[in-house]
Amino acid sequence: MDSELIQRALDYVAYNEENLSFDILCDHICECDISITDEEYNEAVLLILDIGLDLDKGPFKHLLGLKK
Repeated sequence: MDSELIQRALDYVAYNEENLSFDILCDHICECDISITDEEYNEAVLLILDIGLDLDKGPFKHLLGLKK
């Protein structure tokens, strides 16, 4: 994944938009079809639930299909 895409997603953290930042980062991971490990998937799920996002919506619903 292009480091500029990652940085643009992380830039939202500076504006207290952590949820949006994580949503965008997950969206980029899905769009780039990047494989993730079981551990990475489990960490993402915990973070999604912890910040109150819906695992069945947006890019989050596609993360399971990226597990290698």
